[in-house]
Amino acid sequence: LRSSELRALGKQHVVLKGPSPELLIRRKADRWGQIQRVKTKSSVRNVPLGPHTVQAIRKWMLACPPSDDELLFANGAGKPESYANTYNRLWLPLLIAAGIIKEGETPPFGMHSLRHAGISLWIKNGATPKQVQTWAGHASIKTTWDIYGHLWREFQDEQSAARAAEQILLS
Repeated sequence: LRSSELRALGKQHVVLKGPSPELLIRRKADRWGQIQRVKTKSSVRNVPLGPHTVQAIRKWMLACPPSDDELLFANGAGKPESYANTYNRLWLPLLIAAGIIKEGETPPFGMHSLRHAGISLWIKNGATPKQVQTWAGHASIKTTWDIYGHLWREFQDEQSAARAAEQILLS
């Protein structure tokens, strides 16, 4: 998800039961913490969840701070957590605990890198370009392809691709 979408995610937008657990992405939190509809039609989407994520969300839903908007990731006042607080109170301590950086160091990558990593893992595990476009909320397949197209390379070189095509034609 985009950080703004995660910050506005409500409990009512989390579907954990049934054969296809998913997040229903419908809104975002702007830089001032105001919740609004996502920007584009393609940003309205359902994002599938794996079983470990479902388990973690179930556990978190029991412990998360109360919120009038039923936010999954509210601050202590029940409002959307600011990006700065998320970065400083969650992201930096996480990177320090993982041994990626030391206290006071600048991280080599930001939180948005998690989105890229997640999308890359969808591709690695067989998601089609159209599925990735939909789940990522990209307005066009061109955006998806321009950013992630190289990850769908089935062949490491042109000769392998030519041999494989020839093999299919000859069989």
